[in-house]
Amino acid sequence: MKTSVLRLTMVLSSLQATSALAEIPAPLREVNQTVSVQIGALGQDYFEHDDYGEVPTDYLDREDGTLGALALEGRWLKDAWLYQAQVRLAAGETDYDGYLQNLNTGEITPHQSTTDNLMQTARVSIGYLQPLGGALALIPGAEIGSRFWNRSLQGIGGYDEQYFDVHAGLSLTAQAALSERLVASLQAAGGSTVYGMINVDSVDLREELGRKPYYRLGAGLDYRLDARWHLKADLAYERFGYGESNVSEYNGKFYREPRSRTRQQSVLVGVGYRF
Repeated sequence: MKTSVLRLTMVLSSLQATSALAEIPAPLREVNQTVSVQIGALGQDYFEHDDYGEVPTDYLDREDGTLGALALEGRWLKDAWLYQAQVRLAAGETDYDGYLQNLNTGEITPHQSTTDNLMQTARVSIGYLQPLGGALALIPGAEIGSRFWNRSLQGIGGYDEQYFDVHAGLSLTAQAALSERLVASLQAAGGSTVYGMINVDSVDLREELGRKPYYRLGAGLDYRLDARWHLKADLAYERFGYGESNVSEYNGKFYREPRSRTRQQSVLVGVGYRF
């Protein structure tokens, strides 16, 4: 008797899972069961605040430019639960307009140069795909990610510094099947860094940067070429920041990392494979 009850429970669970998936329009099931690779561009605007009136401008450093980007992503839909993972690499040069501090005298002078950037981000998320009827669905979810960013100021007085953070937040995605082949999506996400730090070897600065909010807005299109292959295009805007560090002493002088904010706009295109 117990064996029969167990088998019946397993069958009912299987039927419920099948029913949940059956309610999801086929184009949405297909787009959420893929691995993909994309390339594109990442526009970057970085700003270090001058909170103590140390310079004539309201910023200690401002940088902007365009980086090349490569992204890998995987999506797996199981029983209406959507699991996602993404890794993105961006590299390139930005224009530097700011100030440098002399390590011997402490004097601050204007400086224009370029900065080489290497940024690696990784993110995993889980969401629940809820059909709204017709070809629409909402996906509320939660995410956690990390970011490593190496900034290398070029020219006289140049130096390297590394940012690292772990961040977590919530997201809401809307998906719509515009046809049997074309799916559009919109996403809003936000949260906070739960850990942030900076490392600057030239002044022996290794400090935590507190917690700062972030948010991200995105839109995408996915076009199914055949039973397996998809074309993808995505746009995204993200804003994040870091807090001010504690003061660190080096060679009789005192240094700190000011609070900063970064704005990024990305355009990515590529292909996906449905498994």
